[in-house]
Amino acid sequence: MVRKAQNLLTSDGPIAEIADQLGYADPAHFSRAYRRWTGFSPRAHRRMILSAATPAPVPNPTADGCPASFSREDREA
Repeated sequence: MVRKAQNLLTSDGPIAEIADQLGYADPAHFSRAYRRWTGFSPRAHRRMILSAATPAPVPNPTADGCPASFSREDREA
């Protein structure tokens, strides 16, 4: 049940809909059970999943394609 809940939380469906798919009539009951199983609320777990899936920012090169950390002399050499 936990694995299925975790898989469903990777979707963007409402928590209430996920609770219903798992057989819970009340989303609050699902949230309490999920917190007991994992130590996290379904919403907190979803946030962790989304933050882990977000790629790290890539440094922005200057207009000439060289990293901004290079001096102009280094770029022209």
